Amino acid sequence: GPYWAALLRPVLPAVLTVLVRRLQGEIDDVLDLRSVVLSAFVRDKEVLVDLFQKVGKVELEFLVESGLGFGAALGLGQMALWARKPYPWTLPLCGALVGYITNWIAIKLLFEPAEPVEVG
Repeated sequence: GPYWAALLRPVLPAVLTVLVRRLQGEIDDVLDLRSVVLSAFVRDKEVLVDLFQKVGKVELEFLVESGLGFGAALGLGQMALWARKPYPWTLPLCGALVGYITNWIAIKLLFEPAEPVEVG
């Protein structure tokens, strides 16, 4: 209670200063930062989604705005192939290729941006 507070008050600033400096020097031994961050993201998925949307904002906007152009270009290619080879397998094959190419472009834009945004 009040007696302990009165007794520790004069020495507490010096003790805490030494303790904090030692913790700063050995923070990796005391705290697994990667584990703390991962568990926080798993616990609160809204924080992870918010971080992802903020960091990838420019790339996500580009994907949304350019979707019509990419879709039209890939669709015209699919139409040209169907006109030349109207076999039953061309539409599913083209659909799979369009999906693969679209996902590849999105992943490249999000995870390998031209101007990475530093976090922290």
